[in-house]
Amino acid sequence: MSRSIGDFRCQKIGVIYEPDISVKQFNLNDTCIVLASDGVWEFMDNHRVGEVCSGYYKTKDANRMVDVLMERSA
Repeated sequence: MSRSIGDFRCQKIGVIYEPDISVKQFNLNDTCIVLASDGVWEFMDNHRVGEVCSGYYKTKDANRMVDVLMERSA
């Protein structure tokens, strides 16, 4: 459900409109950042997403990396 819906009708059942925010300092060892919705994080943990991304980082094939993440989180 959209966070905007949580603003009104669904607040009573726990839908919130406030986003989760994390802050991280990046360094030279960081190779990529993954911005994904719950559709990915619900089915894959950080470690597994990192494994997929690191394999495609070397080939610089970002399109295939996204395809694999979508397939594995379906």
